[in-house]
Amino acid sequence: MTQLMAVYGTLKRGFGNNCLIEAAEMPFLSEAVTKDSKFSLEGGGFPIARDGGNQQVAVELFTFEDEPQIKGIDNLEGHPTWYVRRLVPVVLEDGTEAEAWMYIQGPFEDETYYDVMSEDGITVTEEGVASWA
Repeated sequence: MTQLMAVYGTLKRGFGNNCLIEAAEMPFLSEAVTKDSKFSLEGGGFPIARDGGNQQVAVELFTFEDEPQIKGIDNLEGHPTWYVRRLVPVVLEDGTEAEAWMYIQGPFEDETYYDVMSEDGITVTEEGVASWA
């Protein structure tokens, strides 16, 4: 069964960790945004999506078939201790709605330990869509 992976940071095309997407043979499907405006995109050298904000997140969608295919990506993201991979609703460029796996930070017992350095590289449109480059 084909599944979707939504990436918003260093796993995107043209960035350093996209080699893991390529190694997992996950074809690019579409650009998209999270359907809900419930995230906060933070970070500098790498972005972190957190729950509890008021932003949609711009993502790239890739397809995959099964869990073993994304083991390397889970390892990079520290799933389930640094990021938690979970299904979120997304809206593709053509308006189609789907569910995609996305890495979201937390929750942690000591939230201050995992605090983010800055918001360098994060842009937010007037519509509240956050992206990182």
